[in-house]
Amino acid sequence: MLFTLAACTSGETPTAGTATPGTAVIGTSTITNFLPITAPGATSAGDRLLTGILYQPLFSYQHKTPTKYSLDTLRSLAEVTNVSEDGLTYTIALRNRSWSDGIPITTYDIELWWRLILANKENWRGYHQGRIPDTITSLTITDPMTFTVTTDKPYDPNWFVGNELAHVIPLPQHIWDPDNIANTPAGAARLYADLTAAAPDAKNKFLTAVSGPYKLDNLKNGTVTLTAVDKYDGLDKPRIGTIKLQPTPDNDLGTSLTTKKLDVAMLPSATTADQVKKLQDSGFTVAPQYDWGISYLSFNFNNKTSLPLLEQTYIRKSLQRLINQDNLIKNSWSGEARKGCDVLPTAPNASDNPCPPTVAYDLQAAKQELAQHGWQQHGADMVCTESAKCGEGIAPNTKLTFTVVATKNSPAIRELEQLRDEFAQAGITLTINQVPDAVAVMSDCARTARQCEWDLGLATTPLSWVFPTYPSGEHILATNSAANFGGFSNPQADELIAKTYQSATPDSLATYSNFINERQPVLWLPQPPVRYIAYPKNLNGVDNDAPLIPQNWSTP
Repeated sequence: MLFTLAACTSGETPTAGTATPGTAVIGTSTITNFLPITAPGATSAGDRLLTGILYQPLFSYQHKTPTKYSLDTLRSLAEVTNVSEDGLTYTIALRNRSWSDGIPITTYDIELWWRLILANKENWRGYHQGRIPDTITSLTITDPMTFTVTTDKPYDPNWFVGNELAHVIPLPQHIWDPDNIANTPAGAARLYADLTAAAPDAKNKFLTAVSGPYKLDNLKNGTVTLTAVDKYDGLDKPRIGTIKLQPTPDNDLGTSLTTKKLDVAMLPSATTADQVKKLQDSGFTVAPQYDWGISYLSFNFNNKTSLPLLEQTYIRKSLQRLINQDNLIKNSWSGEARKGCDVLPTAPNASDNPCPPTVAYDLQAAKQELAQHGWQQHGADMVCTESAKCGEGIAPNTKLTFTVVATKNSPAIRELEQLRDEFAQAGITLTINQVPDAVAVMSDCARTARQCEWDLGLATTPLSWVFPTYPSGEHILATNSAANFGGFSNPQADELIAKTYQSATPDSLATYSNFINERQPVLWLPQPPVRYIAYPKNLNGVDNDAPLIPQNWSTP
């Protein structure tokens, strides 16, 4: 999904690469929902952009500077004032903020969200079994500005505040439920059904009051026009008076920029260096954007044929040492990628982040490690010559050959082709199997043991996994977890992963990270940008490392 900002006023012709004060036009996918709680599969990226502008969440987050719970203290609507000694109860205090109609935001607006989600979790797009609201046993109103939540068991507060409470959005109870029908499960179900039915209508009655810096003005020919809220009392007051969200096909964005129809856009990760240069020559700043995530190849521990090879930690580590990330970044990602060396994501403002020696590229060290375990390179092949050293189940004369599965024509194919050449220098054969949907193949193998004739898999590109605020590993490396496509399973790893979110154990993330990195259950790859942001050089306040926050933008 791509976004674009443009500005023009009557009687003036904008210049490419120059923003005009007053109006910002953001190109989006077609907007189909105008309310912030919807059914699964019912929202587009454009919907999420719109509702994020109209309805601010209880907590906002950032990763640039250390703050408690990684909170964005400027934009958050509340703060956690206390966590009980038993780790079960969180006291949360609202800040003095108001709806666009001047009515104060209170804990009753939080309670409305809670009742709606609790009674309709199966029809809510944010629900995953075992997660919020399942993690909360009660939400109690203390007074109009204070409430408590009690959890079903102790969790690490960083995880609970960062990942679970991230879903909470205050909803205008005085507009949405003035008669308190949501106080019963049946009433909450009826109201939720009404909201779901009304969500596609830009003129629905529930849009009367919003908490964000902009409110809905009109919808015309698919373009949504937002205007600044006069009574907005947040610290991030809007500086541009009008925002327009205009449906724009992804492949039209570059042309729209250079022809002055649009001024700022989120361009796809596959944007080429030539395309970037063309925009820069037209007066735009073009910067890469990185998500809070990691890139890696999954080993397929469900492949019984190659399992004797994949079970050998020394083989997995040797393969990692054969990955020349500097070359991959230069040749596969046009110089725009970050080195990936860890199960934890890299902070946006981190340095070059050189990989530690145990992970860094070293062809000779990799070959020496293999030789010490009974392998010799015979011509183009690395062959097991001493099976007793190679490992259990590895027969004499076995060759190191692997198949990697990836989605056909994805941007990462060129990276895998380069990786194939690097592996070949050590006598290791890597065959690239391009399929219509690599995630489907990997998931099918993990669930049913079908389509398992692959040894390495690239789930998605450009990132293999994007974390919520707190980067615990229960989704990707815990036994039988949903995104553990390779079937990695280690009881000690499961225990350490659980500690990262089920208790406030000091250094739990670092301990988990060290354990995982020592066992190398995946191959780390460079992290390419998930998108590029292009914007006029005279547009101030654009954060290259954050989502679009138009209230921060301004022109001289």
